[in-house]
Amino acid sequence: MKFGLLGPLEIVTDDGTVADLPGRKRRVLAAVLAAQANRPVSVDVLAEALWGAAATRQAEASLRVHVHHLRRALGGERIDRRPEGYVLALRPGELDSERFRALLADGDRAALADDPARAGRLLGDALALWRGPALAGLDGVPVLAAEVARLEELRLQALERRFDAELALGRAGGVVAELRALTGRHPLRETFRGQLMRALIGTGRGAEALAVFEETRRVLADELGLDPSPPLRDLHLSVLRDEPVPRPPAVPAVRTAAAVPRQLPSSAAGFTGRTAWLARLDPLVPADAGGAVPIAAVSGGGGIGKTMLALHWAHRVRDRFPGGQLYADLRGFDPVAPPASPFDVLREFLDGLGLPPERVPAGAEARVSVYRTLLADRRVLIVLDNARDAEQVRPLLPGPGRCCVVVTSRNQLLGLVATAGARPMPLDLFSPAEARDLLVQRVGGDRIDGEPDAVARILEHCAGLPLALSIVAARLAANPRLSPAAVAAELQRTDQRLDPFTGDDASTDVRAVFSWSYRILDPAAARVFRLLGLLDAGPDIGRAAVAALAGLAPAAVRPLLAQLVQGHLLGEPAPGRYAFHDLLRAYAAELATVTDTVQERDAALRRLFDHYLSVANAAAVVLGYPLTDLATTPTTRPGPSPITFADCDAALEWLTAERAALIAAIGQAGPGGFPAHAWQIARTLQGYLVSQGHWHDQLRTQQVALEAANRERHQAARAAAHRAIAYARLLLDDHEGAEDHLLRARHLYHRIGDRVQEAQTYNNITVIYAKTGRTREAIEHARLALTLFRALGQVRGQVLALSSLTFNLNVAGDRRQALECGRQALELQRRTGVWQREPALLNNLAHVHLELGDWNVAQEYLRLGIELALRAGSRHLAAGMLARLGDAHRAAGEAEAAEAAWERGRTIAETFDSLPRQDGYDAVLGLQHDRLRAPTRSDHAGSR
Repeated sequence: MKFGLLGPLEIVTDDGTVADLPGRKRRVLAAVLAAQANRPVSVDVLAEALWGAAATRQAEASLRVHVHHLRRALGGERIDRRPEGYVLALRPGELDSERFRALLADGDRAALADDPARAGRLLGDALALWRGPALAGLDGVPVLAAEVARLEELRLQALERRFDAELALGRAGGVVAELRALTGRHPLRETFRGQLMRALIGTGRGAEALAVFEETRRVLADELGLDPSPPLRDLHLSVLRDEPVPRPPAVPAVRTAAAVPRQLPSSAAGFTGRTAWLARLDPLVPADAGGAVPIAAVSGGGGIGKTMLALHWAHRVRDRFPGGQLYADLRGFDPVAPPASPFDVLREFLDGLGLPPERVPAGAEARVSVYRTLLADRRVLIVLDNARDAEQVRPLLPGPGRCCVVVTSRNQLLGLVATAGARPMPLDLFSPAEARDLLVQRVGGDRIDGEPDAVARILEHCAGLPLALSIVAARLAANPRLSPAAVAAELQRTDQRLDPFTGDDASTDVRAVFSWSYRILDPAAARVFRLLGLLDAGPDIGRAAVAALAGLAPAAVRPLLAQLVQGHLLGEPAPGRYAFHDLLRAYAAELATVTDTVQERDAALRRLFDHYLSVANAAAVVLGYPLTDLATTPTTRPGPSPITFADCDAALEWLTAERAALIAAIGQAGPGGFPAHAWQIARTLQGYLVSQGHWHDQLRTQQVALEAANRERHQAARAAAHRAIAYARLLLDDHEGAEDHLLRARHLYHRIGDRVQEAQTYNNITVIYAKTGRTREAIEHARLALTLFRALGQVRGQVLALSSLTFNLNVAGDRRQALECGRQALELQRRTGVWQREPALLNNLAHVHLELGDWNVAQEYLRLGIELALRAGSRHLAAGMLARLGDAHRAAGEAEAAEAAWERGRTIAETFDSLPRQDGYDAVLGLQHDRLRAPTRSDHAGSR
């Protein structure tokens, strides 16, 4: 197979035919994979190449289709799917850009050996591989644009070196025309202009050479505000003085016996853990020459152990690099010194590789060229520690050969991943087992094993951060009389959570280490970081919520969050969702306390809680859970970009993603000075939590709501919380507790004169009576509620009371009255237009028809009800109706259909996280296969 990038994309398959790739996207896909041949390319990079930065969540599925067609065109074995991405497997010599690079390196070696004739031939062969502009016709793809720019730069360098060879051979006349054309196309490239001057001088045209210099002076002054470089000025003076033209700067020769650098710092004692990461690094050691250089980009926040991992692995494999090891601390995040210049690092590397100081080139490009030439035939391990960004690293990367590079950084180095094929290795926290092993290794097994409870508390407070663990271990190791229990107590009682993690110097002080990443942030990103520290420890947070917290539009906050993620000050566990390490959260909170005023901090939290309340309320309305009592009127300020929902699926998706964050917000708002937000958010969530089976969450949030309402002395909110707690307790089989809270709610509603909610509470009490076998009392309360609702003109209340009567009259054996009430309820409900509440009514009617033996009618009601329940996101109601549908099929003699319905319901019920017992669907739904089962907790519509 032949892959051509040096011109329009060209692929010749193994059988000699030109591959036909219809459509631009498949050609782009092939080009990106070829540009990173034999290296994994992530799905994100490929998706962005094909669809741009706005690639959707469906992009991966579409990408698989394009990869499938590309495999058919190239051969299935050519493209492999790995955890890191897709890999195009190419053999040596199959990619024209790699052949070009190899010939360019051979030409450099010939120039080093002072053999211009051979250098010229090799460079000419390299340039002959070009068929036109690299990847012509595939413009507008950023990943490819970077590769095209690199290849074009190498082509220009090859031309410069070929001209040097031609001039050294005395062939000046043959290159003048070509050099004139190149200076016109690249007017700022001084090398071409100097070579043109030499060629003109060599053919006796000194006056034209002087004119070229004057033109160069003018162009550089106009475009860049610069003067010509010293070598060009020296050449100009030699012509003016009629002196011999100085020889062009030659590529320096290398010492005959090249030095073998041993620059690795010592590896830290007591290294432990990271077994999986070491295994991921091991395959980086290259086996053959000529391939692309393997690069590992080890990234992570301060104190995560990047340098320790890199050095431990480097020492473990150093014997496999007989050419030596190069090491540089790039000081990307040093608190005092500026980041190291790649230009200066190259000088140190060239010295380590044996190049005499007087032969180190003065120019940056020449220095890079010599560095890569010296490494071309050597197996050298290069460790670039603490890099600031990809730009600092690129000049230090070797060319194709047998070298290996490990880079560590607090940034993710996405540019290095996208353009140099680096393998991203974002380092994570220690697992509990790894954390404990570190303490055992550094403190001793006897002391650690002897106090397991204290050690567990230490591990909890260190939160898996290796630096924090190392500081605690050092204190224990240095003081044999200090017990783990004493350290755990100190970690527990301190108001300033980071105080116990203060080391003897900046490198062992958690605050200082974190500050090195914080201090380089843009002011806007630093503010977002601090404000995020105001949130209590807990779940992740969505981008829109961060925008609300900061008072910014989501589009404005996106680059600020990207900066925090790239600097590992914030994690992104899922696209668009962000999470803190606990100690970083504590650091951000400390900064917020000393940097932002109380008013600014309170305003940020109010914006966040307003956002959650407004959007949760909008979702509840779409899902058919409008809450009209006094306790549920949102008192929010509109956010900069309010979220709306097109349908139930969108509302459910948002609530599911934000559920943990919403619950955490309720827990923080209540005692944190925002009690109204606590009970209002809890109230808007109740329909969702109940319908999705999150009954323990419902109980916890409503208990917080009750405390907040008590704190605010809001009687209507207190009553609503009591009623919601009652429903949660009912679902969790605490009938006595449920009845107690309902009676409290009824008393409060009566006292404040809210007749509508008092009537609703009467209706709620019918559920308790029904559950405890007091059917007659349940019917009496339902009729009382119905009378009150009719007097008040409350249609929705009448529907609920009629639904209660349908259920309880059916249990009492009065099927005719039950059907009449059920039909009235359904008719009234359909007048309201809120279809989301129909499933419970259909369920009750189906139950009556089951008791009457009308199997087919019951099945029709249930099928429609199940469809509507699932559409509305009422999973626990849908599961109950599927169980009842199975009963209807079984009663009709349809055993296979019955099993299918039961199994489908069981599958839904197993997703509930609030089961009162742990025996699954049968426990939730009371399913019995030997007879029609008793009513389930999902059978009753009048309980909300």
